[in-house]
Amino acid sequence: MALGGVIACGGKEAPPPAASAPAPTIAAIDSLVAESMRDGKVPGMSVTIVRNDSVIHSKGYGLANLEQQRPMTDSTPVVIGSTSKTITAFAIMQLVDSGKVALDSTVPHYLALLGAPTAAGTQVAKATPVDPRFNAITVRHLLTNVSGIPAGFAGEPFDVLDTATTALEALARDDMLTRPLDFAPGKGYTYSNRGFSLASLVVQDASGLSYEDYINSRIFAPLGMRHSTGRFWEGPSRGMVQGYRESVDGKPVVSAPALGRGHTGSGMILSTSRDIGQFLRAILNGGRSADGTQLLSAASTAELLRAQQPAESELGGPTTYALGWEVHDLNGVPMIMKGGSVISMGSLFVMRAQQ
Repeated sequence: MALGGVIACGGKEAPPPAASAPAPTIAAIDSLVAESMRDGKVPGMSVTIVRNDSVIHSKGYGLANLEQQRPMTDSTPVVIGSTSKTITAFAIMQLVDSGKVALDSTVPHYLALLGAPTAAGTQVAKATPVDPRFNAITVRHLLTNVSGIPAGFAGEPFDVLDTATTALEALARDDMLTRPLDFAPGKGYTYSNRGFSLASLVVQDASGLSYEDYINSRIFAPLGMRHSTGRFWEGPSRGMVQGYRESVDGKPVVSAPALGRGHTGSGMILSTSRDIGQFLRAILNGGRSADGTQLLSAASTAELLRAQQPAESELGGPTTYALGWEVHDLNGVPMIMKGGSVISMGSLFVMRAQQ
């Protein structure tokens, strides 16, 4: 297994940024990472720490590929898993800022599959949900896991991944629209990967760009996230980490993420810990990039992180869900987190919003 982790802290009352973490702190981080890798039998890991507007520590540990003995760096791409949802939520809020999406409007208002006009003007064969309650799902319902759409992924072998441009629409038409909801929208909570895939389709239809082109051009490029992409199938040519699982005799066996293009926005984005440091730095700075570009309004950034729905954390125990994020209270300190994993690799994002 390979992991990428990013820790960020900031806030208006925080002290001035430090150029780097003190040597004793780095030594403690190195020790903690070594212990975690040993206990979890993880070949490679990368960690980036952002404080206010500065990256104070960024480092790779171990190996990205055991066979090649290739070192893990902070710029080695990893399929980040469910932390992809934080990027989908950011994209939705950008479209809210531009007036193309409203959080409390229903999903059929945006999906060509359900009869809405697309920003690109493309024609899509219309479909009818098997459960009429589907038409009451709002965009906010999707981002807070209260849509009623069943949980889970529809898994696929990695060597036959569906990377067709129609994969996202096909997942909605052939999977989500054919299933009854678990509950009426807004009347329960189920962590739903499919729900975030549907939110990705909202991004696509409302923006007029493919989901991958949208996040690449509107989020990754302006933030200087050069090693990040929604086109996860490009991973091998980008030097992606090799994933592993443990065999019955305790040996590492090559294993790769096993989800298709329809799941990109819920679990298959490719990124690095250093790149994600830039993403979290923008969030901590009210939606501004390092060069001062306002990628997301301060109001939308605050809404992105606002605790909205009681939930069970993927990380264990109760939490409150924001828009794609979990909000935890650790001894009175608000911590905003999201974890993710896909078979043999994953990531953890942690933000301390105030100090």
